[in-house]
Amino acid sequence: MQVKILGSGSSLGVPMIGCCCSVCSSGNPKNRRMRQSIFLQENKTKILIDCGSDVRRQILSNKIGGVDGILITHAHSDHTGGLDEIRSFCLHWKKTINLYMNESTYDDLRKKFSYILSMELDIEGKKLPVVKVNIIKPGQKYKIGEISFEAFEQDHADIKSLGFKFESFAYSTDFYNIDPESLKNLKGIEMWIVECLGYEKPVKKKSHIRLDRVLELIKEVGPKRAVLVHMSHEIDCSDPSKKLPKNVVLGYDGMDL
Repeated sequence: MQVKILGSGSSLGVPMIGCCCSVCSSGNPKNRRMRQSIFLQENKTKILIDCGSDVRRQILSNKIGGVDGILITHAHSDHTGGLDEIRSFCLHWKKTINLYMNESTYDDLRKKFSYILSMELDIEGKKLPVVKVNIIKPGQKYKIGEISFEAFEQDHADIKSLGFKFESFAYSTDFYNIDPESLKNLKGIEMWIVECLGYEKPVKKKSHIRLDRVLELIKEVGPKRAVLVHMSHEIDCSDPSKKLPKNVVLGYDGMDL
């Protein structure tokens, strides 16, 4: 399966508006991060995970020609703010776009994007719904074309975000904790694409995992390779002083895995 990181940044992106820190001012292209999203392809099946405010640029710059489904981790705007762009997906590819999410995310998005979720477009004389919402539950098996997956819940402050496990790898963003049973189910994966917001500091709100804790979880799960994503401007790809285990690397926009 082909896996590409479309965006490796946190909710504010990097560079962050108004910030002149060394990372936001860096000339290293790996320190320029759009909002978190990845793209998967298995033969003709194409899946997008999350649809944030940078999705238009991500789709165009990576020349992605169609998607068979979009998995939504949770309803926060950096992961769903680009849902309006799905109108273009529908118009260009002349098909309804399937969205996959949990019930609580759907409840939230119905308030924010009711017009998209109920919209129909006139395409070649026929009314075509822009999207079809598919409610998924943790622990159940699903399949989109040639790609099989299951979701698992993650603690993200006062909500549950979804992580996704595929045949040989898993994807986790926007979480602080994962329950022991889900972690046990991840053991044996070859690759884990996993959030690391920044370096460890006192945490007031348990929303995002940081370096010390994520390295502990990586050691527990034991993937052959771990790729850190959803990184804020605390993380400098050019900084050689922050040594990582041999199986852990920093992700970046456009990275093929």
